[in-house]
Amino acid sequence: MIAKLQTFTQGKRKEFVRFFKFAVVGVIGAVVDFAVLALLERFVEPPEVLDTWWSSIAVGISLSTAIVSNFIWNRYWTYPDSRSKPLVKQFAQFYVINVLAWGIRAPIMLLETVFARWVGPWFVYEPETAGIFGIVVLKVLGTEPAETLGTYLAWALGVGIAMFWNFFINRVVTYSDVDQTEQSADADRD
Repeated sequence: MIAKLQTFTQGKRKEFVRFFKFAVVGVIGAVVDFAVLALLERFVEPPEVLDTWWSSIAVGISLSTAIVSNFIWNRYWTYPDSRSKPLVKQFAQFYVINVLAWGIRAPIMLLETVFARWVGPWFVYEPETAGIFGIVVLKVLGTEPAETLGTYLAWALGVGIAMFWNFFINRVVTYSDVDQTEQSADADRD
């Protein structure tokens, strides 16, 4: 696997373009992921039994939504030459790799209280004196802005780590047929 990674990264402009596209798709997925997470965190009151794990469950729901979006974009835009694999098989590979990334992100989400304590002293929120900005902050972050920011910081760290995992593992597993397509095209040119 390491040899494959070294092979496709050595001097291949096309791979850097793919990485850029993958990153753009990742940003789109992050927006989808973040929006769903924010809606769940802000507007869904979890049952008391799930309260401790609610952030991790919300991340799982938001991640699944983003996975579907990212798969569609990557299959048709980032890797249009990677469609020799059956759709269901390729989606299953993509989904499993991304769920493993959730396994990376879920424990990181448990750091949200650490981040909340970290940003708390710097984030003093007084809606009475903040005017229109205070109203916007109240609508976006809720009445506990440090806790909400802690959740968002933990989410951002998890997404950053998972992005690199997703690109490299998906490139080697999910989109491995690109190498075969390129080799066939090179052989046809010779």
